[in-house]
Amino acid sequence: FDSKLRHLLIPLLERVEVNLRCRLSDYFCVKYGVLAYDDPDLFRDRAHHMEFTASVARILSRQNNPPFVQNFTSNYENGKLPFYALVEVLSFSDLSKFYKNMLNDDRRDFSTTYYGIKPSFLASWIWHLAIVRNVCAHYGRLYNVSYTIRPLLYKQYADEHVDNSKLFATFLCLKHLLPQGAHWETFVDVLEELLVKYPNIDPFLLGFPDCWKSLLLAADKADFMRADPK
Repeated sequence: FDSKLRHLLIPLLERVEVNLRCRLSDYFCVKYGVLAYDDPDLFRDRAHHMEFTASVARILSRQNNPPFVQNFTSNYENGKLPFYALVEVLSFSDLSKFYKNMLNDDRRDFSTTYYGIKPSFLASWIWHLAIVRNVCAHYGRLYNVSYTIRPLLYKQYADEHVDNSKLFATFLCLKHLLPQGAHWETFVDVLEELLVKYPNIDPFLLGFPDCWKSLLLAADKADFMRADPK
């Protein structure tokens, strides 16, 4: 069950990660320039920015970097990668930390422009999803696990007693970060089929409330944005 659940979840996490990669690159390069990620004045916390630049230096020092990285480091002044290239070798965790450390105005503009949600939610969701992605990548267990990095949830979900330490909260984050339509509906149907196929699995231990399917399929982002006061 765990293996099949991971294989169902990984493509959705990949889609969110690639999407975030492209959108962060687009926003930051257009507003500040392709090398501006090196400027600590464009970030909230200088210590966190130093950690980011140290991580970038470690990435660029690898001997097995892809050819496009070697091309930039060998043939361009100072060997710096433009941000649109750098994002291709940053991990999901790196991307989430980068967003979290952006200036408050930039975080708000980015989250509302590209995702239609508030920055506190986006920062919380992508950090949580990065943790779950690493669990999946290392064949970790998903069933009956409580996560210490818990995503913020809209009040509507709290009213339904959704536990944000369980995997169902992960699905809710994905719901609001991915386009809703036939692809998402198919995912929900396949998830339901998986639960039916393994009757000994208790959905409650994954955080599924009785109304889980209707929560995953109901209401668009705009409805929640209008209803949630935070």
